[in-house]
Amino acid sequence: MLRRTGRFVIAFAVCLSIGGHWLGLQSIAWATMVVNYSQHCSFTQAVAQTFDGDHPCHLCKQINKARDTEKKHDGRSSVGKSDLFCTTVRGVCLPPFIPFEYPGLITLSMCDAIPPPSPPPRGLRA
Repeated sequence: MLRRTGRFVIAFAVCLSIGGHWLGLQSIAWATMVVNYSQHCSFTQAVAQTFDGDHPCHLCKQINKARDTEKKHDGRSSVGKSDLFCTTVRGVCLPPFIPFEYPGLITLSMCDAIPPPSPPPRGLRA
């Protein structure tokens, strides 16, 4: 449940950061305009009047005004172009390579050199 909620919050934040809220508000405004215009004329004429740009509603005007002021504020806040790449070069000091000799593996010939214990171990059964 927490993972699903986290994904939803991240998706919502991304939508807001790229301007998805303006698309949502504009969609509501367009739907309202189609409904209002279709009460006075045919549906095709209502859709044409909605998207021709010559008949904006009050909500469309407010959305355009708010979007323009947001763009102006974004332009003023950025002083310079941000550099996303680090241009400084850092030297990395690695310790010197020292070869390590691993001990040899126990071979079968070494196992033959070790005699079994005498007398052989007995189980717990008597």
